Amino acid sequence: MISTKECKECCLDQIKRLGIILDIDPKPVLDEFEKEYTKGEIKTAPEYAEFIFNEFSKITGIDDPYRDIKKESNKEALRLLPMVHDFISKKYSGLTYSIETAIVGNMIDYGAFKEVNIEEFIKAALSAPYFRFDIEAFKKDLESSKTILYIADNAGEIFFDVTLLKHIRDMGKSIYFAVRGAPIINDVTHEDATFADIHECASIISTGAKIPGIVMSKCSKEFEEIFYKADMIISKGQGNFETLYISKPRQEKLYYLFVVKCKSVAELISAKINDKVLMKA
Repeated sequence: MISTKECKECCLDQIKRLGIILDIDPKPVLDEFEKEYTKGEIKTAPEYAEFIFNEFSKITGIDDPYRDIKKESNKEALRLLPMVHDFISKKYSGLTYSIETAIVGNMIDYGAFKEVNIEEFIKAALSAPYFRFDIEAFKKDLESSKTILYIADNAGEIFFDVTLLKHIRDMGKSIYFAVRGAPIINDVTHEDATFADIHECASIISTGAKIPGIVMSKCSKEFEEIFYKADMIISKGQGNFETLYISKPRQEKLYYLFVVKCKSVAELISAKINDKVLMKA
């Protein structure tokens, strides 16, 4: 989000976690981050994440510290998916079923469920409130669109996106599925998307940028062209929401699909943490 105290604390936690993952002293990166933060030039948390990962890469030469974590998330998602489908199918059908599956996927912490009762979690996730649920507008815009751009979020949850992607594909729509241009945190890369067989229902494209969000000045010309050419855009996850909501590069037929995960975003849209969101821009 915009550079708030909460965003800074989140970034500091991210630096410390990366130090542990890479088994190095995070102090050099903490020092560089403080300098960059003081400048006040970066506006969103995803852009700070890009800066942090680049600093760690300079020190270690490691470009994808979350590689093994993403692989485990994908495996865990495959394990959980049948159970999630079973629960959701008892309550929803059609497009709403597909959307609910995708958004529940955004709620799951894939590293935590060996110790958590997944059945209780799913029940809680399904009963969690929506801050906005613009389903009628979504249906109308989806029906009138031919090409859809689906901007992906994290590894693991992409397996839950597949249900919605297949629903859209079966409506006769052409889908572009956008992944990160390079590894960043646990966000989806081309490798993750291929592992999830996304290519069977969508054309996988790259944003061309190493940032867990969408900043058009950092994206490739190819992505920018598709972004403005697509009849409808589905922006999945909070990182994509943060960057697109602040920059507002396009508003018509753009939908945000995510779970509110931090105080900064909650305050921005007057929602509560853990609220679900299907919101037209």
